Amino acid sequence: MKPLLSLRDEARFAGKKCLIKIEQLDIVEGEKVVVLGPSGA
Repeated sequence: MKPLLSLRDEARFAGKKCLIKIEQLDIVEGEKVVVLGPSGA
């Protein structure tokens, strides 16, 4: 098993990648910004 810190770092990195993907979706499909935003969550 990996040390806890590396698992946390990987989770943090995965989270950043997800945020980038969501931002790209917002740019491509502007109408979905509201759904992906805080008010839609």
